[in-house]
Amino acid sequence: MVAPTGLQLNLEGESQKLFSFETVDRRVADLEVRARIASANTAIGGWPVVRWWAEISHGETNYRQPAPSFAIIAGSRLQDFTMPARGMVLRLSARTLRLGFYISAPPSGIAATKATIQVSCQPAYGNGQPLMPYQQMGFPIAGARTPLPMDAREMRLTDFAGLPLAPAAVAVIFVGLSGLLLGPVDGASYADWRPIPHDAASMTLGAGCWVAYR
Repeated sequence: MVAPTGLQLNLEGESQKLFSFETVDRRVADLEVRARIASANTAIGGWPVVRWWAEISHGETNYRQPAPSFAIIAGSRLQDFTMPARGMVLRLSARTLRLGFYISAPPSGIAATKATIQVSCQPAYGNGQPLMPYQQMGFPIAGARTPLPMDAREMRLTDFAGLPLAPAAVAVIFVGLSGLLLGPVDGASYADWRPIPHDAASMTLGAGCWVAYR
């Protein structure tokens, strides 16, 4: 591939930074892209928001995601995607790829003005996306949080025998990168697979249990 396959990008304001590459002989390659927020100048409890867009080659066409909206209503442009607090993993096939990143204002609170992100890309083989870890023990430890893996999209909770949690047995508080608190929620509501909250990077648990991911 042409261009660095891994970069650290320093973002400031809404000024965009690009990560791009292409295959040497313009051959289509199966690729895996990983990106995460490494740091941001938010206060404790802050809500760092990094937006991103992608331009992906497919055949002889380049597709912009999200797609540009038709100018039917003035000021109605589509907003770009936001990076999950735990990071993100993308699997795709392309000859060339361009990713743009910039800081955006959160739904509430003071926006970060600076952030550093890590982004990398490499060939991927096989249809399945790797997941690490797929299961871990969650246990309440003072001053410690249970991390959420960047590969995972959904999670569920069980007791140590693998059975659904009893109502009110485990309280869960999801925590953002800068200490944003989401919850508490009853761990019993995660007896089945549910999406991991977008802005959660970790969580605290009121009692011990198993956490499974997919």
